[in-house]
Amino acid sequence: MKRIIGITAAAVMTFTSSIFAAYGNVGGYMDGDNLTIEHSGSDAAVVAVYDDNGRLVYADHAKYDDGKYNLSLPDGMADKKIRLIAGEEETYDVTIGEPDPTEAPTEEAEQATPFPAMYEKEGNAIHAPALIRKVTKTVDEEGELIYRLSMYYQGAETEADVKETVTIASAPAQQSYVVGETAAALKEGDVIHFVCNLSHKIKSINLIYRSDFTKYVQTGTDTANALGSDGTNTYAFGIPVKTEKGYISLSSGNGIIKDIDVAAGAFVYGVKNVSKGYMTDFLGIGSASVPKVAVPHDHFDDDGTIITWTGIDIDYYVLARLVDGAATDIVVIEY
Repeated sequence: MKRIIGITAAAVMTFTSSIFAAYGNVGGYMDGDNLTIEHSGSDAAVVAVYDDNGRLVYADHAKYDDGKYNLSLPDGMADKKIRLIAGEEETYDVTIGEPDPTEAPTEEAEQATPFPAMYEKEGNAIHAPALIRKVTKTVDEEGELIYRLSMYYQGAETEADVKETVTIASAPAQQSYVVGETAAALKEGDVIHFVCNLSHKIKSINLIYRSDFTKYVQTGTDTANALGSDGTNTYAFGIPVKTEKGYISLSSGNGIIKDIDVAAGAFVYGVKNVSKGYMTDFLGIGSASVPKVAVPHDHFDDDGTIITWTGIDIDYYVLARLVDGAATDIVVIEY
């Protein structure tokens, strides 16, 4: 008897040692121990199986032939969480159900995205920076030591369980002492990036930015290499001197201003009270959620460059992650 497999959208985004999200629909079925997924895609695909706690318990390559993926599953695997990874932007969660085998996937279901639509591509979403809220040392159900990271990621407050073997691979020069340390070295207000494998399992962590207790002026626009590279993203950093619909203006220490386009659905987070102790928060969506530093008109020259910071109280800095030149993830640092 064939059991129908329906690949449906997961109801809630959760984080464990593997990062889960919601995915669209394709059809498939079990015939004995053989799993067949009816989906036209790449010749190279992986079927991964996870237990109820999100731990990877089985993974293997699936054979592709004439619009179908085939794989023989070990006993007991068909009743667990199954994922098809058919390419960088083709990932589907598999759940066992009894849908009508004659029912074709709807166009709307095929177009469902497993990430906030603002990112446009799954890769852009996966590589989004995360803002740490809390790090808790605990043990998993198998008694293994883990670090639970509470954080803001892709516009949501969520958690990631990170094994003790996962270490910090890179950091800005000022915090180079944390490289090689476990997630225990992270603290509230840190901006990080996860390095994951094909199955989205966390391999290492890059520290992108950590606020300190000193007010300072840094370059207005720079690449991730200057702030702690994640190897993928580009970041802008500076003082927000103007915020308008669709863009913000960041100034560097020499007063040169750079206009940064802001995606309409950009997520804005805050790291507040840096001088008194960190406190993270979700500020809102879009450029309207970014505060600005007031600069009097007589502090500008005719070319729009700020010629003096004297008398200006610089309370805010902005770190913006750019995708195709537009900010999608913004962290406001408030002193």
